[in-house]
Amino acid sequence: MWRNAIVLITCSLVAGCDSGAYTAVTGTDGTVVIVNRYTGSVRRVQGNSILELDGPGQPHRVLNLSQAAIPKQPISVRGIARYRDENMVLRLRIEASPSPKDTKQWEAWRSHLMSLRATAQLNLNFVDSDGFRVATRPLQLSELEETVDSNRDLIGLSTQLEMPMSKQAFNAVNDWEVGWSGYWGDFEPIPPEPPATDSKSGT
Repeated sequence: MWRNAIVLITCSLVAGCDSGAYTAVTGTDGTVVIVNRYTGSVRRVQGNSILELDGPGQPHRVLNLSQAAIPKQPISVRGIARYRDENMVLRLRIEASPSPKDTKQWEAWRSHLMSLRATAQLNLNFVDSDGFRVATRPLQLSELEETVDSNRDLIGLSTQLEMPMSKQAFNAVNDWEVGWSGYWGDFEPIPPEPPATDSKSGT
């Protein structure tokens, strides 16, 4: 009886739902899964929301990629990917690393980052668990958009892009290796400003 109630509640959350099409299955751990008898689609009840499942009970895979660095450059490259509509959808961002400590350091970093946009390129190599390359994507820094803070000051670059890929290939991707090409100018770090002294005490 309570399973039917779950199906009816779930149906109200699913557009175009026919309650007769759905069956609720409860796992040994209490997890409730809703199965469409006609399409075979699977959804899991999670609180007041419905989690779409990808294939036989597997949720959509979100791939958190390792933080990457470019030698002698004050940046880090971060990425996250998922599969959608026969594409790997990648969100990538470039941030300061290490983070500047004061205004002068930030100004120097921003100036350097903007100079790289015209000449530098990232080479994104997606690899499987054994390190073999599954896919690759060159990415000019000029393709990225500026990321700003609440004061509209530049704090990085970011983009979202799609790469045509089979589901099998995406499932094989375990991580990425980030290479570089083009011209990456030298960065001259600026020492942090010295702390303010107390003129009265002479310290």
